[in-house]
Amino acid sequence: MSTLVRAEVELAKGELVKELKKGAFGSAYLIAALTVLCFSLFFLFMALGFGFSEWWGWPRWAGFGLVFVVMLVATGLLVLLGVRKLKKIRAPEKSIAAAKDTVAALTQRDTKSRGDDN
Repeated sequence: MSTLVRAEVELAKGELVKELKKGAFGSAYLIAALTVLCFSLFFLFMALGFGFSEWWGWPRWAGFGLVFVVMLVATGLLVLLGVRKLKKIRAPEKSIAAAKDTVAALTQRDTKSRGDDN
């Protein structure tokens, strides 16, 4: 019985490690998105600070505003990638099924052994 339990623990461990790696990659995309967003806010504040100046015939704030919009698009793409990676995480189905089978087998064995005693 201990061999069976060890095998199930190893199966669960293998599945969980695989899913945790997926989660780590998805989280990394979300962290990158937050980093880009923080830098985007810097450009927004710069755009407001230099809003009354002109640059290449455009107001300076328009140039910095364009940079801000581009960084927001990059943030959106990184969030999309991160969410897609996180949605791919699944429950350890094999381990759950094996555990249910084990519980059923142990319950059956326990029921049979009680029946033999009476």
